[in-house]
Amino acid sequence: MTKHWTYRKSTGEVVESANKAWTALQGTYAPFKDHAHNTQDIIVWEIDGGWQMYAVANVWYNMQAPGDDETEGLDGKQWDGVMKGCFKYTFRKGGERDVELARTEIYSDP
Repeated sequence: MTKHWTYRKSTGEVVESANKAWTALQGTYAPFKDHAHNTQDIIVWEIDGGWQMYAVANVWYNMQAPGDDETEGLDGKQWDGVMKGCFKYTFRKGGERDVELARTEIYSDP
């Protein structure tokens, strides 16, 4: 990711700079003891200086507090629940690895 990576929370709040954005992203997932994304669809297109990508996924989760493990995932694992999520990523050409993540946006219930 770039040092200027930006994270847009599902609430609409935007957090700028990689260190602050990473901390905010970790906070988004903090209520979950365990989680997994099962991608349903991805679309990628080229933009000036890089690419954008939308991904729609099922987000399987177990809460930090003990749950009932009522939902079975694709691999047979038991989960507390599952929700739909949509994620938008902006990648920039260049940098140390030729392609760097510049922005992440999450669209789901806050």
